[in-house]
Amino acid sequence: MDELIAYQLERAVIASTHQAKDQLQARVVLDRLNGAMQKVYRDKVVAAEVQGENLALRASERDIQEAWGNLIDNAYKYCAGSIQITVSKNAQGILLRVEDDGPGIADASHEQVLQRGARLDTRAPGQGIGLAVVSEIASRYDGALAISRSKLGGACFDLVLKL
Repeated sequence: MDELIAYQLERAVIASTHQAKDQLQARVVLDRLNGAMQKVYRDKVVAAEVQGENLALRASERDIQEAWGNLIDNAYKYCAGSIQITVSKNAQGILLRVEDDGPGIADASHEQVLQRGARLDTRAPGQGIGLAVVSEIASRYDGALAISRSKLGGACFDLVLKL
C-alpha cells in the first residue's frame, strides 16, 4: 500500500510540472505485462491472445504499465478462461482493447466502476481504485476509457491515449 501511495504522489508531482516521456514499444510492454499476469494467475488456466503491431509510443512507462496492467489484471481476475488483448492505432490515438469471457459489467454500473473505491465484486481481492486510475491516466493523455460487452461474453475495455 505504501508503494501505491508513493506512486500516486509521484504521479501528482509529475502531472503538475511536466509529463515524463519514455520511448516504448507497445507489443514489448504488452508481452511483458501478459507474462507477469500468467505468473500471478498460474493456478488459473487462461488462454490469453495478444494481437497488434509493435507501435512506438512516447509516454511515461509507469503510466502505460499502470493503465494497461490494471486492465489486463482485471481480465485475468474475472475471465472464465479466455482473454483477447489488442493494440492498434486509429484516428483518436493508440487503442488498447482488453476483452474477457467473464461475467462482464452491467451497463448501469459502467460509471460506478470508474469511481475511486467502487467495487462490484467483493469476493475478489482489490482496493477499487484500478479503473479510476486508468480513467485518470486516459484523461491525462487526452484519451478515454470505454466499457462495453465483449464479443467473448464478458467485459470489453477500450483505452484510447493520444500519443
